[in-house]
Amino acid sequence: MRLLAVAIDAASLLLLLLGGLAVAFVWLLIRSSAGRYDAETGDTLIAASLIGAIVPAWTAWQGARLYRLGATFGQARLGLAVEGARWARTLRLLVHPISLLLWGWVLITLLLAGAPFIWLLVAVVNATVVITLFWVGALLVSVARGSEWRHGRLPHDWLARTRLVRSS
Repeated sequence: MRLLAVAIDAASLLLLLLGGLAVAFVWLLIRSSAGRYDAETGDTLIAASLIGAIVPAWTAWQGARLYRLGATFGQARLGLAVEGARWARTLRLLVHPISLLLWGWVLITLLLAGAPFIWLLVAVVNATVVITLFWVGALLVSVARGSEWRHGRLPHDWLARTRLVRSS
């Protein structure tokens, strides 16, 4: 059930990305007279910005749903909810494996912006160490403890002190 909720959330992101690509493609076709002329710099910047804004907008949408309603889009569709404090539900999203998309977007944005090396280092540390290694470490600890794993608490739930439950 959990994996299906994540799949629904990922599919919603994929649909948004495909829709954004289609809109950017049509925009560039219109602005270049169906490809007869090169697109102007401003037009390509608009198209790239449209595509680049999708991942953070999707993450903000999911985070807002989780904060206000206690469930992401996929979880709500399956009748699930995250139990815990509002700040903990937001933290859960930031340490969930699906948030690697957000951290990857942050890293790419910093690279494209020519950010100082220290900012890139912070983004890499967040994306790899905090999410990946810490998540795997928490998974190993929760499996070793046994009780958390048997009660359905995965590492992101354990770290954020939340629990995924059926909504009523």
